[in-house]
Amino acid sequence: DLKEAILFESRFSDLLILERDPSFLELNDHIPSPFIKSILAKSECPVILAPKKSTSIEKIVFCYNGSSSCLYAIKQFTYLFPQYRNKNIVLLEVRQPELNSIDRSAWILHHARTLAWVQAHYSHAECCFLQGDTSGELYNYFMNRKNIFIVMGAFGRAAFSTLLKKSAAELLIRKIDLPLF
Repeated sequence: DLKEAILFESRFSDLLILERDPSFLELNDHIPSPFIKSILAKSECPVILAPKKSTSIEKIVFCYNGSSSCLYAIKQFTYLFPQYRNKNIVLLEVRQPELNSIDRSAWILHHARTLAWVQAHYSHAECCFLQGDTSGELYNYFMNRKNIFIVMGAFGRAAFSTLLKKSAAELLIRKIDLPLF
């Protein structure tokens, strides 16, 4: 079966590039399709969901929530695409207002270390903080923007299904026509 063959090959690949809606594979209007969800959840290499319309890349946005999977995605993107080191980089975080003082201290440390790592690899890096519902804030941030490459966490099986239940990634996949790593 095609899905199993792609998953097998992903073990030996550096990167997969997929359409968001491979309509030749699924006869439904769900984006992301079950096929794409399965590849994202089980792939053993990074995946790019390509936009319908290709444009130049002027800015790269690293969506960061403090998790190890987000930093792993940032690192993998950096290693796979060294040609982007002079692009404008945004480390985008959606802050949760309910952080207590213990969580806030850990968050500040993780954020500072992550920003230092990004600045060591990119010449133009800045932070952007949003506050509120992650899904809605990310959608609003990327809506009507162009020439941006979105980088989100490396999706493990459990993390990806949790993320899709919250619909943060799914909303971006459905509604935002930008490359998504």
